[in-house]
Amino acid sequence: MAGPTLDSADRIIPWRGQPQPGAWNYRGVLSGWDHMDIVGIGTTREVGDWYLRLAKSLADLPPRSAPAGIEAPRHRGTEALRH
Repeated sequence: MAGPTLDSADRIIPWRGQPQPGAWNYRGVLSGWDHMDIVGIGTTREVGDWYLRLAKSLADLPPRSAPAGIEAPRHRGTEALRH
């Protein structure tokens, strides 16, 4: 599934190497993988690196502006992901 399709006006765009804010960034299908592999149940596959790459791409998004009077959340960067 590329993103929400029922009763949704969300944009779904193909992955272009850099995450595009404000849209579902469709990265394709992980060929040969199923849901149980991704959640790490009953599999011998190592999924940690896949999750780290995904988290890094999200952490690298530019900060989003917060509404007036609300402080935008801050992250410590991807180095915090390794601890």
